[in-house]
Amino acid sequence: MNKISILGLSAFMAFGFAACDGYEEPNPAPQTNEQESIVKPGEVSFTESLGASDVADLRALNDAAEPLTIATVTGVIPEGYDFVVKAEISADGGSNWFAVPTEAVAAEGQENTYDVNVAPDVLDGLYIENVTKDPATVSVDARYKLYTQTGGMLGLVDVAGSQGWITGNTFELKPFGPGYIIENDYYLVLNGNVANAIKMDHDDSVSPNRYDNAVFSTVVELAGATTWQVVPASTFAAGSLSNDPYAVWGVKADAEPGLLSGSLVPATAEEAATAGSLDDNAPYKLTVNLYDRTFEWSMALVNIYCTGTHNKNNPNDAVPMGTTDYANYYAYINLVGTYRFLGQTSNKGLFWGYDADNAGMMIAQGPKAFPAVKAFSFVEANIVKLTTKVTPVTSFGIIGDATPGGWDAETPMTMVAGSNGYQWECDVTLGAGEFKFRANNGWDVNLGGSIESLVQNGNNIAATPGNYHMVLYLDTYPAAAVLTAN
Repeated sequence: MNKISILGLSAFMAFGFAACDGYEEPNPAPQTNEQESIVKPGEVSFTESLGASDVADLRALNDAAEPLTIATVTGVIPEGYDFVVKAEISADGGSNWFAVPTEAVAAEGQENTYDVNVAPDVLDGLYIENVTKDPATVSVDARYKLYTQTGGMLGLVDVAGSQGWITGNTFELKPFGPGYIIENDYYLVLNGNVANAIKMDHDDSVSPNRYDNAVFSTVVELAGATTWQVVPASTFAAGSLSNDPYAVWGVKADAEPGLLSGSLVPATAEEAATAGSLDDNAPYKLTVNLYDRTFEWSMALVNIYCTGTHNKNNPNDAVPMGTTDYANYYAYINLVGTYRFLGQTSNKGLFWGYDADNAGMMIAQGPKAFPAVKAFSFVEANIVKLTTKVTPVTSFGIIGDATPGGWDAETPMTMVAGSNGYQWECDVTLGAGEFKFRANNGWDVNLGGSIESLVQNGNNIAATPGNYHMVLYLDTYPAAAVLTAN
C-alpha cells in the first residue's frame, strides 16, 4: 500500500514550530516549485471532515491523546510516490492565513484512504501565535492544496482549477486557554483583609483582551510585616476569601518568606498555595501576569537621585530622576565627573554604585562611583534590571509630519545661552499632524506624550497649526515645553 505524508507550508516547516511533538519534516524537504502531478484530478478525492456545526475542542482532544481529523484523501498513486497536503487556517474570514502542519494515517478498514490529522497542541500554539490567547470558541476557515511527491519534487494535483487551493471547510475551533477564566479586574489583598483590597491597574493600551494582556499591577506602601494575595473581581465582590478554584492566588506553599518574584499560584484541589509575605517599610510595586502565572515585587520609589562631582557629592543637592513605571528612571544632567545613584537624598539608606565587573551595570550598596563623564547627558537607570546608560546630548530638534521637514528631516533647536543644555528653543511653523522632540538627530533620546509632560519614548504629540516660538525645558523629568504663538 502506498504511504502518504501530510505537511504544512514549507516556509513554516523551515521555521520549525517547537510545540510539534512527534512531527518530522520529510527528508529531503520538498521543493517549493510546483510541477505537474502524476495523478490526475479525477483519480483522487479530497473530503473535508468538519462542518460548520462541528466544534474542534483542542484541549479535550489533547487530553484524550486524539488528533483532530480535518480531511480525508482517497486515491492510488504509483510506487515511490506520496501524497502531500498543505493546509492553512484563517480566523478572520480569510484575510490572514497561517500554515498548519499535519500528518496522515491509514483510515481503519478503508483501502487507499487516509485521515488528514492535526496535533491539537500544535494547532493551539499556532492559533496563539497568529490570532489570540483568548480561549473563546471561534469560527475558522480552512483551505488545502494537494500534491504528489517523489524525492524532492512536488506535483500539484489541480483539484480546484488553476488557482490550486481547494476551497475548504468552515468549523468551530475551541482553543486550550489557560484552563480558568481570567476576569476583567483583580485586587491585591493585604493581611487577609478583602474589604480593603486594592484594585490593580490594567494597561488597555497594550491590549484590552485579558488573555492577550493578562498583566495587572499596583503600588502599595508597605508597613512592616505584611501578607499578600491576589483575587479576581468575583472574590472581591463576595467580600471574603474563598476555597473555590482560582478564587485566590498566592505563592507556593513551601515558598521562602520575603520572595520578591516567582510563580503566582492559584488555590485549587491540585495545587497548594499560601499568602506571600514581605517585611519592609517602603513603597513597592506588585506586577502579576494571570496567564503566565508570575509575580514580581519591585521598589516603587517616586524618585531616585544622581549624586557626584556635579553636585559636589552633596546628597541634599542630588539631581532627582523621574519614572513612569518604578523601574526606569531618567534625568538630564550636566555631568562633570564621577557619579552614583541614591534612593533618597541621604547617603544613609539605599544606594547603587558601579559594578566594576559588568560595564553599564549598577550594584546595590556598591561603593564604587561610575567612571567620569563630562557632558550634558541623558542619564538612564533601571533599578530592577540594574542597568544604566549615559548619552551625551549635543543637539535637540523637532520632527514629525506637523513640522516643515516631516518625519524625514528634523527642525533644529538652539541651546538657550547660559542654560548649560537644560533649555532649547526654535521658531517653527506647525501644520496639521504630529511631532516629537529628539536629541542628536536620532531616536535613542526622544520625548513625547504631552507638551506639559514629556517622557522618553512617549507618544507622538498632536500639533495645533500655527507659528510658534518653542522652548524645551529639561531641568526636571518629565520634561516640558512652552509654545508661544508668534
